[in-house]
Amino acid sequence: MKTRAMVTLMFVAMLLCSTPSFAQQRLDITLEGPWAVYQEHNFPVTGGTTASVLVAIAPPVPGHNLPVFTTGDGATIGNFGIYCVAFDGTCKPNALTSLAWDGYPPPQLVGITTASGWNWADYAASAYVLIFPMPDSFSSDGMYSTSFQSSFPTPATAPVTTDSGPRSLGIVLHYAMGPQTLGLLSCSGTPSVSACNDSKINLPNTGNLQVVIRSIENPATPDNCDYHVHRAYSKMLHLLDPTLTYNAAKAYTDVPSYDKACSPCDPQQASLPTDCSARSMADPMAYPALLPDVPAALDSLVIFLKQLNVPGEQRSKVLGDLETQSTELNGKYASQSQLAKLKANLEKSRAEINKLLDHLADDAARNGDLKRDLEIAATRERAISIAGDAVIFNATSGKDCRVRTIQIN
Repeated sequence: MKTRAMVTLMFVAMLLCSTPSFAQQRLDITLEGPWAVYQEHNFPVTGGTTASVLVAIAPPVPGHNLPVFTTGDGATIGNFGIYCVAFDGTCKPNALTSLAWDGYPPPQLVGITTASGWNWADYAASAYVLIFPMPDSFSSDGMYSTSFQSSFPTPATAPVTTDSGPRSLGIVLHYAMGPQTLGLLSCSGTPSVSACNDSKINLPNTGNLQVVIRSIENPATPDNCDYHVHRAYSKMLHLLDPTLTYNAAKAYTDVPSYDKACSPCDPQQASLPTDCSARSMADPMAYPALLPDVPAALDSLVIFLKQLNVPGEQRSKVLGDLETQSTELNGKYASQSQLAKLKANLEKSRAEINKLLDHLADDAARNGDLKRDLEIAATRERAISIAGDAVIFNATSGKDCRVRTIQIN
């Protein structure tokens, strides 16, 4: 009896102490690229209550890809706006109120001051704004020596270096109790828990979420002058303080002296010589093109295919799984795997369209309108497939943007 009782007690203890399969998991979120972070302590929750959240803001920067939100199979954030990073499908602030490094080496962010009345929500139409639950702790994604100058050097004049030292190359947010799924909810109107409800992305928690903006890599024109870093820093600084009224001492970064190979075309300057755009060291200077809205194009294609003047059985073969996938992606940002699946579905549909075109070839005069519509459909399908490739390329290409992370005070 004693043995049986002991075994029973041990079994009960194991049940009480074990972790169920549905328990929350740890999570790290890596922020890399031209991000500025701000601690918002009055984010509306419910019933007039507020909570602290961490807000990250990134401007569009020439020579950089669009932001990618990924746990391995991620998606490109295609539009400016305010988004809440959802834990298990909900914009979910917690009870934490401040950033702490909690045993990690202290991060060294670039402190920036903003004007009185500054409001991060004002950037909904001009930047990418993400809201995160406050992390249990945070750390640097790396450090690199950095200096700041109040003026730009000339061949005859060296600027005053106002500050220098290691600064954080991105940050990692650490959560002791992460969710099962991670999502991105678009926010409308004044940001709040209830106003952030339009789901754009939903991914499993694999332990690490990366929210990254990479610089465009061109091995033929290596960025030996760190232009992509200087360009990103300048765009971040001027987004937050357009006239540099409050941050004149940090107007420029890493230009302690004039360098005849790099200084003439450094993008931190207010204006550049006209020949800079043609010089390899200034490439690329253009803003990244907005990526096509693949789900919207697919939705329009499905409507067109359903109106084809062919028997129902043939129409079903042309549609294949496109209608189902259109419903799945409607209003979302497509992940890499969803885009790969779409490419395969489009290829199957085009094969069916080609069969119909071959069948109509013997009587082109009588079937001219249908032949034209099928050719239009095939052209639109090829365009969507190419657009999907462009979105995947944005999510998987580029190099680390080593710009220093800004903290808004």
